[in-house]
Amino acid sequence: MTTTATRRRRAPHRDAELMKEQFTIQQRLPHEKPSTEDSAQVSAMRRRARECLIGRGLRHLADEAELVVSELVTNAVVHSGGCEITVILALRGGFLRIVVRDGVPGYKPVPASSGDADEHGLGLALVQSIAHGRGGSWGTSDVGAATWCELAGADACSRSAPHLPLLSRKPTT
Repeated sequence: MTTTATRRRRAPHRDAELMKEQFTIQQRLPHEKPSTEDSAQVSAMRRRARECLIGRGLRHLADEAELVVSELVTNAVVHSGGCEITVILALRGGFLRIVVRDGVPGYKPVPASSGDADEHGLGLALVQSIAHGRGGSWGTSDVGAATWCELAGADACSRSAPHLPLLSRKPTT
């Protein structure tokens, strides 16, 4: 006998803030590398963003959003010179908006060209590619104190497939 349990996919709230995480980093000089603790915040924010999106029924955006969060948080940790970083995920008009705010105006990141020999600096080119591939965009605001990315598809949840199979198991004897 085979049984299948189903559950309704939770539709995300429209135009709502999904996540807002703040963390502090050590202030340092521009030529100094971030501490191990500060660098660890990148993976923590990536993980929290993924969990948040999956929990809200937005699994189809989780992989790309995870990459965007990783790149934007890395830039803030490495280049901002500030002490506090805020990561916000929000739904706005069918888009997932990812904002990383370092609170330090002036630094406006630009994507490196793909021909650059340096392995560093290609993160924003990746963010730009992901945004454009998803019908979105990216940029800075607050005179460079925040970098954001919008990914289309946040309203595409559960219209075509209202039920998801959870488990199909043959009983063991």
